[in-house]
Amino acid sequence: MVREILEQATAFLQMDELYEELLAGNVSTAGGRPVIEGKSHLDGAARQLLTCANLVMSEAAAYYFPLRAVQRVVVSGEMIEFSAFENRVIDVIRVTAVSGAPARFERRATRIELPDGEYTVEYTYLPLRLGLEDPLPFGHKIGARILALGTACEYCIVNSMLEEAAMWDKRYRDAITAAAQPKSEARLARRRWV
Repeated sequence: MVREILEQATAFLQMDELYEELLAGNVSTAGGRPVIEGKSHLDGAARQLLTCANLVMSEAAAYYFPLRAVQRVVVSGEMIEFSAFENRVIDVIRVTAVSGAPARFERRATRIELPDGEYTVEYTYLPLRLGLEDPLPFGHKIGARILALGTACEYCIVNSMLEEAAMWDKRYRDAITAAAQPKSEARLARRRWV
């Protein structure tokens, strides 16, 4: 859950009071924003951290771990706006007609253009703004720890803590690059008989 990102980011940043409130489950969501009962002085930091976490998840989806979706659409007027899709479209990978044949299309900034009809569109997308109790959109590809490193970096940038931001940025970039590398099969070296 997104809550895990905030817990780890507050631990990294040594925000002990907010960390304890998150662990104790005292942070709830009201109108999509984190609220801490009886400790409103922590609300601003919790909101900033949640915003930073959402930025990091969008960056991870855009550059490292693309989120893919397949959606059936009906085209009329020889175009379909990206706003008609269930998710925020980054790129269109493939369009196929109902028959299964590939369809020719033209991608524009806010839409795709293709003849009227029914199609299946495969595309990559950005996650919607997530709240504390939402699951991570990446499944098991990337964990809360790596996203927490990026969240700590973003939080430091927002709060003009530039030296700390550079440190967290390096850790985040190293971790996410390593996670994005394809894993090779583990193989044992061949035995040699003497």
